[in-house]
Amino acid sequence: MPATIRSLALSAAALLLAAANLPCLAQDADDITVIQARALDLVNQSREEHGLPPLALEDKLNVAAQSHANDMFTRRYYGHASPEGLTAADRYVTAGGSKWRLIAENIAQCSGCRPPARVGVLRRLHASWLESPGHRRNILREGITHFGFGMVVDAERQLYAVQTFAGPGRSRSLQADEAQAPLTAEEQARQVLHRFNQAREQSGGTPLASSPALTDAARTILPDDGLEQFDLARREDLLDVLPPAERRRWRSITVFSADCGACGTIPTAADVRFFAEQWLDDPSYRQAVLDTAVTHVGFAMATNGEGMKVALAVLAREM
Repeated sequence: MPATIRSLALSAAALLLAAANLPCLAQDADDITVIQARALDLVNQSREEHGLPPLALEDKLNVAAQSHANDMFTRRYYGHASPEGLTAADRYVTAGGSKWRLIAENIAQCSGCRPPARVGVLRRLHASWLESPGHRRNILREGITHFGFGMVVDAERQLYAVQTFAGPGRSRSLQADEAQAPLTAEEQARQVLHRFNQAREQSGGTPLASSPALTDAARTILPDDGLEQFDLARREDLLDVLPPAERRRWRSITVFSADCGACGTIPTAADVRFFAEQWLDDPSYRQAVLDTAVTHVGFAMATNGEGMKVALAVLAREM
């Protein structure tokens, strides 16, 4: 009797269903580490065919994938969310992964696959995933760097398999034909100035001037390590790092921040657009940017290398 494989793909914003009738081959049991290595080989072969860099196996992703396969098998449900609502991202964080990374997941269920778990079924699972646009997008996704796999099959010929993917993601607002090229701190500040002044011009306001001192101060208070614990309540730190003459120069200073996850590892023009648009789309931040009393702006951005980015905008009114 042929086995039936059905599969679900989970990415940032989509849940897709695909089904295929595929035979499963009977063979001896394989160690899970052998299965994981072979599953990675199949994914990397597909990525190589499309000019994409290979993924590396990661223990935390293996743990997250195997725990979900085991849980679906034990409690006989099928889906990306557990009955308690836990997601692939939750499982990855529980396994010790970073919450700031891009997480994607493919799952599959096979009815009629004879135990025990084996490498032989992987090619059929992989072919089924590639036939579905959602699964295929996850396998060929840019911005992922690591892979994990879990599989379980029982005496009732029920098989559950899970692929997990993780990486820092890509810059937000990146356009289809835009290269993800690094942007210097000076150019970041210039581009924020340009976007703020566009908004001020449209509202009939006077243009802001760039302040290297405010930009340097913002850059100083963004930590090189421990960015995840950064708290804007440390506004006093910005005042402390300003030279005495600069402290006396300003009648008022307003600082606001924004962060994003799965945003890549290098600061880009797309990031500047993303953060500027977030601020200008928010009524309270927009009001601060358009305040006619404000005269200067500074900007800084930092990344933790795991997909998290934090941006600071500093608006000041000169004496």
